[in-house]
Amino acid sequence: MPKALCIFSLSVSGLLFLLYFLDLISGFPFAQADGILIDILYMVCSALVGAFSYLTLRELR
Repeated sequence: MPKALCIFSLSVSGLLFLLYFLDLISGFPFAQADGILIDILYMVCSALVGAFSYLTLRELR
């Protein structure tokens, strides 16, 4: 069960990173409603969650 949660959180954080990266570059899907700084902060936070998930997954193996 913990492995599945780590893989799920890694997948979701990667998806969110891609969504906010697309929003930063092209304005799609959120049309930069909150601005560029918020997009960058969301990307950093999702990268941190992804890194923590990856490190936890490595410890579980």
